[in-house]
Amino acid sequence: MKKTLNLLPSEYQPVKRKGKIYYAAFALGLYVLIILTFWAFNIITVKRLDPEINRLKALKQEMQRQLSFLQPAAPETIEGAEILEAIKTTPPWDRILAELSLVVPDSIWLTLIESKETREAIFLGIKGFSETQVGIAELISRLEASPYFYEVEIVFSQKGEEYTTFELRTKIKWT
Repeated sequence: MKKTLNLLPSEYQPVKRKGKIYYAAFALGLYVLIILTFWAFNIITVKRLDPEINRLKALKQEMQRQLSFLQPAAPETIEGAEILEAIKTTPPWDRILAELSLVVPDSIWLTLIESKETREAIFLGIKGFSETQVGIAELISRLEASPYFYEVEIVFSQKGEEYTTFELRTKIKWT
């Protein structure tokens, strides 16, 4: 028994295909054509850009020639003795700030720490708030007991509704 049914008249014969090789050859030809098109487009674009690149190179050389008279200043050399002197005249801020963090009581919080150098000493200005006047007195006594601070002065202390604002000034010693 036949499994297919042909409804076309018998004089029509099916066209035989050349097979999968025909399709593969067509696809390969199309692929090569596309690649050659892109390659040609790239060559044309490069040929158009070459004069522009040459013009920019010439412009760069001209600018370098015009700026060639500007020579950078020779860096100053620092001798080892100068470095040691700079180290001696600079306070060890890491240790000073660590000490300050240890002497501040819990009832006080600082809002500003600034240093100012004069001929006689380096001063440290401390501003902040305190819950009580006793906290400020405790901070002053702790600063005076510290090996890094001396001659602690109260610049001002003003009692507000909730907190007391204050500013202290102290000299720093580190040598």
